[in-house]
Amino acid sequence: MLKKIILMSCFGLISVATFAQKSKVREATRELNAAIDARAKQDLDKEVTSLKLAKDAINEAVVHDKTKDDSKTWLTKAEIYINFNYNESLQSGGNAIEAQKALDQAAALDDKVVRSPQFAQLKYQISVDYYNIAVKAYQTGNYADAFNHFESVSNVLKEEKANMYKDIPMVDTVRSQSYLLQGYSAFYANKNDEAIKIFNTAKNDPIINSDPNIYYVLAEAYAKEGDEKSMLSTIEAGRKIFPDNENLARLELNYYLESGNEEVMVEKLKEAIKQNPTDPELVFNLGIVYAGLAENAKGEQKEAHLKNSEEAYKQALQLDPQDGKFNYQLGAFYFNKAAKINTAMQELDYREQKKYEEMEAERNATFEEALPYLETSRSIYQRNSRNLTQNDVVFYKQSLIALANIYSTLNKLDKAEAAREELDSI
Repeated sequence: MLKKIILMSCFGLISVATFAQKSKVREATRELNAAIDARAKQDLDKEVTSLKLAKDAINEAVVHDKTKDDSKTWLTKAEIYINFNYNESLQSGGNAIEAQKALDQAAALDDKVVRSPQFAQLKYQISVDYYNIAVKAYQTGNYADAFNHFESVSNVLKEEKANMYKDIPMVDTVRSQSYLLQGYSAFYANKNDEAIKIFNTAKNDPIINSDPNIYYVLAEAYAKEGDEKSMLSTIEAGRKIFPDNENLARLELNYYLESGNEEVMVEKLKEAIKQNPTDPELVFNLGIVYAGLAENAKGEQKEAHLKNSEEAYKQALQLDPQDGKFNYQLGAFYFNKAAKINTAMQELDYREQKKYEEMEAERNATFEEALPYLETSRSIYQRNSRNLTQNDVVFYKQSLIALANIYSTLNKLDKAEAAREELDSI
């Protein structure tokens, strides 16, 4: 009788222990619900306390022999760790990892779990956690980590069974958007091969392919890899789909500018100016290109290109008269014109004094044309001397060099000396 009592007691103790562990699952669920309720009431301290109690309870349950093999135990753990990331003070990349491990364990214990709406919802919530973690890494410039976390989103959202996310329409958006941002992360992390692969896929994804930056960054990735042919074809494809996109237009212009294909560049710039008539940089660049064409032309064609260049510089100044670079360039245009006259003067025979004097007058008049633009450029850079970029400094110095030369030629030696002293002080 005593043995039977002891034996029953043993069974009773075992039964109580099992019940106790199942109660841990219930306790974890209860505390999780309390945390969710506290969050709704914006009682953040209570939310944190309840989540920690839920975590302690479920971590006891997942190691006990009587509850560790129950898929519901692991589903509960996944849900608890997912909720940790809803509270800013508890957020961690480790929470999503633990939730994913718990979900995988639940599926391993019972394959029916995969077919449940709860399983799909929990996977979606984990993917959102990874997505948010990835976005934070991306925004802080940690592109390598961002790449890995965005990749985790894709991995989590793989479908263990067909149409498992049919009741969660946002899954497709999260999956596609995450893939796109993974591509940007790859590009900025110098994973160009990965970026190229991702963006070539993204071009055909109707959820995200309305983003013109897909073509822009893809072209840049090809450029970084030295694949000029693929870069140009990507730019052209993007321009066909997004003809009004300024970034793609500029990328195309820069390509032709750097390639030296000036005839094509003129047409591209005219097209861009037609779309953006108030953009002084486009008009200014057209002037630069015409000047380049003039260098390799002769006769009437050369004069026509120079005239077009001058008109473009003037138009750019009309649009932005306080741009130091624009003022310098028009001043330099007249300076170079005068310098060529000066060179021709030196080649005259000493018996051609009259022609020399005529050319001297023309040279001096052309130098006088240059002066107001170069002085304006000088004044603009003087006013902004504390905030000049490297390019600004170059134009500032070039303006002063030109002024010193002009004033010396015009026998205004005090002004020439002042320009040189200012140049030395930069």
